[in-house]
Order: sequence, then structure tokens, then C-alpha cells
Amino acid sequence: MGGIMSDYKSNYRERLLRSVSLALALLLLGFYLGRERKTLVAGELPVPHIVLKTLPSPKTIQNKRPPRPTRPVVGETEEDPELAEDVDIERLFTAETDMEAAPPEDDEPETFLPYSKAPVLVKRVVPVYPPLARRAGASGTVYLKIFVNKKGRVEKAVVIKSIPMLDQAAIEAVMKFEFQPALQRDRQVGVWISIPVRFVLK
Repeated sequence: MGGIMSDYKSNYRERLLRSVSLALALLLLGFYLGRERKTLVAGELPVPHIVLKTLPSPKTIQNKRPPRPTRPVVGETEEDPELAEDVDIERLFTAETDMEAAPPEDDEPETFLPYSKAPVLVKRVVPVYPPLARRAGASGTVYLKIFVNKKGRVEKAVVIKSIPMLDQAAIEAVMKFEFQPALQRDRQVGVWISIPVRFVLK
């Protein structure tokens, strides 16, 4: 009986040792296979492809200078008495000091002579106040240089001090003025004179 128990205990220990060894072997094998699978899966993952695009450089904005205002062109128009009460010719030819001889320019008529007696205004046309200038509240004095020929007619008008919204109205009125011609001794001559045209809002 004692021999049987001794053999049973010996066999039990061997089986237990084998079972533990087998379990450890299976555990190590599972751990190894798990690492191999993770390595394989990680190696199969696609590598992302990154594309870099170059952005266009921003455009440079340059400030443009505003265009210069154009000088009004002399033109003949019909006289319009409307709004005449709002325009005042500032001390127009009340004395010879109101007119001054102006130096000739390259684009002026060739006739230019000094004078001993200034031209005398005999017909005045009141300029029409431009509606746009009236709405904008533009007022003041436009100074013109005009050439009065030996017949007393105004041949040309040039702006020497401008109010852009009123220049053309001043020119159109002055071009219709009539004068007694200037005199050099007893001879009629053409001369350049300056004239102020005042616009007043009422």
C-alpha cells in the first residue's frame, strides 16, 4: 500500500511539472506570435503622401494719382437770363485799375501792343450760375485774362485763377462782352486785360 502511494505521488508531481511547463511554453508561443502579427500589421500600413503647394504671392496694390482737372474750353452759348440775380460782376470796369495788361503767351494772338487808354465795357452779359455748382454750394471769384481786339470784341479768354465748377460759366459770359477798343495815342489796338467774375449764392 505504501509503495502504491509513493508511485502515485511521484507520477502526480511529474504530471504537474509537465502541465506547468506546457502552459509556460504555450504562453511564450502566444506572446511571440502576437508580436510577429503586430509587426506585420504595422508594416502593411500605407505611408501617407504629403503634397506641398506653393501659394501665389499677394498682389501689390499701387495708389494711382487722381487725374488733373481739365481747363475749360472756350465756347459760344446762348445767353440765359435765368438765375441772373445771383451773380455779381465784382467792380467790373468801374475804373481803369480793374483792368491790367497781361503778358503775351505762345498760344495768344500775335497782336499785342501797349495802350494809353484801357478798353471800356459797353455790353456786359451776366453769367448763368451752373445748377450743379449751386447745389454743391460753390461760390467765389474766377479771374480771367481776355484778349480784346481792335474792334472791341473778345477773341480769347484764359483762366488765371480757377473755381472748377464755375470757370466755364464765367468764360461763356465774358466771351460775349463788347468794349470800346483800347487806344495807343489815337490808334485802336488789341490788348490783354484781366477781369474778375464773382459768383455769389443768395
